[in-house]
Amino acid sequence: RLVDGREMEGHIEGLGHEQNIDYINRHEGWHLADVKNLLPNLDAPEMKGFDMKHPEQSIGKPAQTAAVAMVNREESFADVGAAGDMIREGADPSIIGKVISWREQSSEVGHMTAGALEQLRKKIGDMGLDKFRALDDDSARALYEDAAVKGGLQPGQANTVLRYSTGTPEQRAAL
Repeated sequence: RLVDGREMEGHIEGLGHEQNIDYINRHEGWHLADVKNLLPNLDAPEMKGFDMKHPEQSIGKPAQTAAVAMVNREESFADVGAAGDMIREGADPSIIGKVISWREQSSEVGHMTAGALEQLRKKIGDMGLDKFRALDDDSARALYEDAAVKGGLQPGQANTVLRYSTGTPEQRAAL
């Protein structure tokens, strides 16, 4: 699978080949189903120069850091939906931790989705696995959306996360 023109780094450790394919396909499917986490008009003057490959260029630009946060929530929703659907269909809930470990290897702010995946884990724990698996599709989607919002990057956090992720050790320590 190619991501941004390069081969995806590795696979999700602990998932079999078929589970990896299933996860990626579901993840991409949830992107297509996402109608809430949409980027702003990229032609607007305040979005000039916006580039998710170089998100550090958005530091100090509120509209652009809000867009960075939106991309993170898009990815969070897709990760939560993919893992959640696999679990609802019988996969072991431990896949959440495996996806978190995989995502923690990414230095791309958009793919830092561990917070949303932790929200999914918490929600499953709070309601119980059997109740979670019994959710209808609309209820599951609402749960996934809530997990992405609560665990995903918020606009006010994006500037700090960008400064940290692109900063020197001294700059990080100052945050």
